[in-house]
Amino acid sequence: MFYWLSEFREYCSVLRLFEYVTFRVGGAAFTAMLLTMFLSPLTIRLLKKFNAAAPCRFQGLMDEKYIDRAKDKTPSMGGLLIIGSIALASLLWNRLDNAIPLVLLGAMLMFAALGFADDFAKAAYGKRDGIPGKVKLLFQFIIAGAAVILLNCIPATRGILHQLFVPFLKAPLITSPWTMLFSTVVVVGASNAVNLTDGKDGLATGCSIICAFVFAVFAYFSGHIKFAEYLHVPFMPGISEAVVFASALSGA
Repeated sequence: MFYWLSEFREYCSVLRLFEYVTFRVGGAAFTAMLLTMFLSPLTIRLLKKFNAAAPCRFQGLMDEKYIDRAKDKTPSMGGLLIIGSIALASLLWNRLDNAIPLVLLGAMLMFAALGFADDFAKAAYGKRDGIPGKVKLLFQFIIAGAAVILLNCIPATRGILHQLFVPFLKAPLITSPWTMLFSTVVVVGASNAVNLTDGKDGLATGCSIICAFVFAVFAYFSGHIKFAEYLHVPFMPGISEAVVFASALSGA
């Protein structure tokens, strides 16, 4: 949204900064970080007020002395703050005439909705496992598959998802529509990796920051014609907007 301020650069030259991806990358990360920092106390108070704590998953399955009861007091659904901060920062700093960040944002919100439903089932109805695993996996594949198909429909990335690239090879290893299925599996796997890594110690947070930063670097190189040509990676005009989204994720 802030990108449109660059249209008035003739009246105020400093507004030209909003044209540059690097400036908007920093703005998105800083905005998401500030939103999360300042809204965290309020979010935690509200979650505790509504008793948004999930039941212990290990109750009755293992000896009581091995169960960490401190986690029972940790409210669930804290991801609402993180997802909200990423979404707002992305909407403010991304170019909204570019479909790539919109697909990423939509996929994130759909996965978040699934996670919210899972946590809500645990907190409100006392279901230890939330939504059944097979149901969650089905919806994850539907969301990931829809995102991959939409990305393949965007001119900047059309056909790229049919190519499987591996390190140190200039040409794609495989060129086939079936690679879109592989991409879907990767997205679902990444989603479950975050879920399995998550815990009250914030371990998933640190891992996600590192991964988002690396993806941001890859996207920046692919969106820069000179870097893409030198590094022998596919050039995708407009993919640099994914860098802004990834920086918002890291900041949050």
